Amino acid sequence: MLHMYVQPESNPGSAVNSNVSCNDSAAYIYDGLSEDSRAAFEAHLEQCSECRRFIADVHMFLSDFSPSDANVKLRPDWIVRGLITVILLLVLATTIVILRMT
Repeated sequence: MLHMYVQPESNPGSAVNSNVSCNDSAAYIYDGLSEDSRAAFEAHLEQCSECRRFIADVHMFLSDFSPSDANVKLRPDWIVRGLITVILLLVLATTIVILRMT
């Protein structure tokens, strides 16, 4: 079964802080938020089920590809290549879905 991991669209009704939106979920997952922004996003998570589901799905997806050997070290260039690959696969899957809908 093909799962789509698409970042939720911004949901203004669930925003706790006007500077936080669903668009920050990817930055949250990859530790790309400042401490204040991270705390604000975690408050947002308490009210936004879409973001909670997205983050849980991405964590589950990434855990499927974690190295099982504790001695294996991920090089930063592998992480970047893997991330680019995942993004390209998401774009491809989204394009296929859109083309099937038209």
